[in-house]
Amino acid sequence: MTSKSMPQVLIEALARARNIDGPIRVQLDDFAGALRQHHPEFAEAVDRLVERLQHVGAGGAAPNVGERLPDFLLPDQAGHLVALGELLSEGPAAITFFRGHWCPYCQLHSRALARVHDRVEANGATLVGITPEL
Repeated sequence: MTSKSMPQVLIEALARARNIDGPIRVQLDDFAGALRQHHPEFAEAVDRLVERLQHVGAGGAAPNVGERLPDFLLPDQAGHLVALGELLSEGPAAITFFRGHWCPYCQLHSRALARVHDRVEANGATLVGITPEL
């Protein structure tokens, strides 16, 4: 255990993970490892939550990679409604979900997607991030 506060550990661990020149999995593992090292009680609480979610099959009905999502209608960043069908009429779409800008895991994930954005579009696809935030 450490004398560093949770916010301090989060800030330092996120900064270090962002600077890793490697795949997102390595960055996420590094971040989670720092939390586990400095605040094991927090990591254990997260582990228990994940176990409970797995036990009840959370996410089990979600489409698998490559399967088509059910159609949806959601507002974009300007408040205009966008349907999945509209996105797909322009070609394939890679769609991801984010909890919000406050989430360090989401921050790492969005940075990784930003790095591949041009490659995704060069292959004729659209990259879409969905978050409950405005």
